[in-house]
Amino acid sequence: MKIKIALGLGFLGVLVALGASACDTKDSGAGADANGLGADAGDATDVGDAGDVGDAGDAGDAEVGGCTDHGDCSDPEAPVCVDGNCAACDGEGDGDVLCADKDPGRPWCEAGRCVECTVAEDDCSGTTPVCDPVAGSCRGCVSHHECDEVGSATGVCDWDTGGCVDPADMVYVDGSATGNCSTIGTGLTSAPFCEIFEALPTVMGSATRKTVFVTTMGAPYISLELTGIGVLRLVTRTAAEIGYSTGNIIGIGGSTDEILVDGFEIHSASAQGVSCGGGAVTLLNNTIRNNGNVGVATLACQVTLIGNLIHSNAGVGVTITGEPAILENNEIHSNGRGGVHLYDSNFTAINNVVYGNGGSTLFGGFHLAYTPGVAVFHSNTVVDNFAMSGAATGVKCDQPHDLVNSIVDGATGPLLSGDCTAYFSYIGDESGHADGTGNIDTSVFPSPMLNISHSLQAGSPCIDSGDPVGAPAYDFDGDPRDAAPDMGAYEYAP
Repeated sequence: MKIKIALGLGFLGVLVALGASACDTKDSGAGADANGLGADAGDATDVGDAGDVGDAGDAGDAEVGGCTDHGDCSDPEAPVCVDGNCAACDGEGDGDVLCADKDPGRPWCEAGRCVECTVAEDDCSGTTPVCDPVAGSCRGCVSHHECDEVGSATGVCDWDTGGCVDPADMVYVDGSATGNCSTIGTGLTSAPFCEIFEALPTVMGSATRKTVFVTTMGAPYISLELTGIGVLRLVTRTAAEIGYSTGNIIGIGGSTDEILVDGFEIHSASAQGVSCGGGAVTLLNNTIRNNGNVGVATLACQVTLIGNLIHSNAGVGVTITGEPAILENNEIHSNGRGGVHLYDSNFTAINNVVYGNGGSTLFGGFHLAYTPGVAVFHSNTVVDNFAMSGAATGVKCDQPHDLVNSIVDGATGPLLSGDCTAYFSYIGDESGHADGTGNIDTSVFPSPMLNISHSLQAGSPCIDSGDPVGAPAYDFDGDPRDAAPDMGAYEYAP
């Protein structure tokens, strides 16, 4: 079976998904290997050592030269022992046989390397269904598309395990005219439910996460109260709408609820788009827009936001109070009362693009209020937000917070207020970061030079100016960062 790979955001933590720029980068690990090989190559040129039988078992020399068996060959590019020398597996003989003899767990010869899987073989399954051709090994899925590519019956990636969701854990909703749905359907593809709320009794109280998969909503004018549902995954791949509620569109409140919502357009509520007052909620790849109050509002609810577009809500885009929060790779813009408000919450905010929020408000982009413990603010782009006179248009810190490898810019200021300390960041005015190191401001360079998508232009001072220590491995688009990471949510793409 032919396996094609389409890398996505991982998302959870490598997810992701989810901007407008790609990036050509270097692999810092490859550089380290190359240095190691360079040192060994110097030994290999010593003819006296190469002919010394006593040294033949030395793994350092065998890596690039003499060997007695496959175990002496540690270089992935020369993994097998052939005629007393370590060599690529495709040089002589049957490479697959050589690789299987060396390591039954990596039995295939591909481009001279011994690998666990190849694009031509159906080798991967379970929680690692995707063959990564670069690593030559099986890994978990990071997008629904990858489950299509490996022939999954459901086409839905299980973010919890990395496997593709089992058909036995799926309940289908298809309210289209051709969907053959029924209000008393079975939830099978042959007899789907017409609406989400009709499917919920079949998954309520499950100890394991069940998936309600929505193809088309019968009518988008609906609100969903999910309190007490238990463990649920609500997924669409067609941007199905849930909207026009007279209250909150999605409500969650049970202390044991674990709700994952993936891929929906959640809009036009008179109150909150998503409200969580207990348990845990994970929002992936949703558009949350044009709601009458806050886009996402949580209180005493653990929250994970990855790859969402949150915009044009009358209140704050995201407000989180009282429980840990993860915000990664979100685009948050044009919200009337500010971008993100975090209070009494440990948080991780990485690779977010936050712009055009606020007005006559107490803050524009981020308000980092009291944090009881861990707070990570890294590689964010916060630009062109607004606030009332004297308030921070970029980031407001009510207690000490470090801003690292970030871009904070805008035409109005101050950009930072309170107890913010920036490190290796572009701060568009000359205030608020005197205690930090590695920063750039208008006294050094007049502009961060961003494209309309807020990615970096050629010549930007932010390119290669970040601190590699603690930098995320991937950027807003899910592209790898190199050993000299850029400031902001994007790595530069020439």
